[in-house]
Amino acid sequence: IAAATDHDAARRIGSVHALIQRLRQLDERRAAAELQRRQTAEREATEAREARQRARRPWMLTAAALLVGCTLLAGWLYLEADRRRAAAERLAQSNETVQRFLVEDVFVQTNPADPRYRRDASMLDVLDNAAANIDARYAADPLTLGILHQAIGSSYRALGNRTSSIEHYRAAVPLLEAQLGQVSDTALLARYDLAYALTIAAEFDAARAELDTADQLAGDLLLLSNPIALQSAVRRGQLHSQQFQPREALPFYERASALMNSGVTVHPQLRVVVRQEYADTLLRLNRPNEVIALLSPHTEFPTEGQRGSHHRILGRAYRALEDYQSALPHA
Repeated sequence: IAAATDHDAARRIGSVHALIQRLRQLDERRAAAELQRRQTAEREATEAREARQRARRPWMLTAAALLVGCTLLAGWLYLEADRRRAAAERLAQSNETVQRFLVEDVFVQTNPADPRYRRDASMLDVLDNAAANIDARYAADPLTLGILHQAIGSSYRALGNRTSSIEHYRAAVPLLEAQLGQVSDTALLARYDLAYALTIAAEFDAARAELDTADQLAGDLLLLSNPIALQSAVRRGQLHSQQFQPREALPFYERASALMNSGVTVHPQLRVVVRQEYADTLLRLNRPNEVIALLSPHTEFPTEGQRGSHHRILGRAYRALEDYQSALPHA
């Protein structure tokens, strides 16, 4: 009826006969229209579904790859954590053995009942006696042996026996690397300690070679804030300082100071050593005001020797400024 009364002649039904025909075919045309509508709806739904699938496929591939990657990473992290737990347990057991060594082989020598006791024995004598048999005694426990060599090397260095210190550090490094891995913190720190022992023994080429090896093994660790990066910076600074190269030493002490300020865990005594060596480097570069600003806020020191070094460096800084009244109390 709407078509028969349409005002547009082009759309309007032209005759009564045509109108009757359309009315007779109404049911058929409605069925055909419904079929076409359903077909169109199904086609549009199929196209939309295929479009969604095409759009989703990259995400599905990415998600699948990410899932695989995360699964592999989770597995690696689990194995790494398990490995670290195992290493930590072994280190804990070795540290217990080291403590027993100190009690049974070092401190016991101060007991007059011990056959090795000597009234006139020096600390070097005591350490020599304790270290004499460790290779045979701990041959079956190479991790403990490596830790003992490192500890004894440190003790000899503190007591001024540079030759024995280097000897024990050289023994410690390969043992720790074999047991914990070349890039383990313990093995790397032992190698940096060896480099420092060589530095204070004025074996500068050998020290530089050890530092180069340690830095190469450490790799990207040196770009982060951690004890390995700190040790590298400190030992490099000390290598240049011992050769009276303050300009070359300065960037390494600046790096070490920044790492300590960033929260890297560091022994209090080493913190003071680094600060004072940094200050001494600045003083050699004729920057006394910076030395005073660096050292003046600090009043507590792990040892009296470090307290003395603190005042000595401050006294020199004030003297460089010709402020003798301020320099005298430190002197």
